[in-house]
Amino acid sequence: MGIYVLVQPEEDASASMVEHATGHPSLVADDGYSRIAIQVAGRSDGLELAANFARQLAVAAAAFAERCDSLSERALPAGPRHAMREASDRGDQR
Repeated sequence: MGIYVLVQPEEDASASMVEHATGHPSLVADDGYSRIAIQVAGRSDGLELAANFARQLAVAAAAFAERCDSLSERALPAGPRHAMREASDRGDQR
C-alpha cells in the first residue's frame, strides 16, 4: 500500500540529514507540523539503495528549484531581481 504526501513549503520549511544513532542516517523534510523521514532499509543493500535514492532526489530537487526560480523571475520585473542577484554576488548586506 502506498501513501501520497503533498507538501507546500512555507517559511518554516527545512530539510536536513540527521543521525541520532551512529550508522543510521535519516533524511528529514520538515514543514511546520508535517515531517517526512527517509531512512535506510534494514537489508543488506539498504545503504546502497538509500544513497542512490538520495542522489536521484537531489537531482530532482535541484531541477524543481531551478524551475521555481525561473517562474519567480518571470513574476518579478527583471530589474529588481537582477539587482538583488548582483548585490548578493558582491556580498552586499543591504
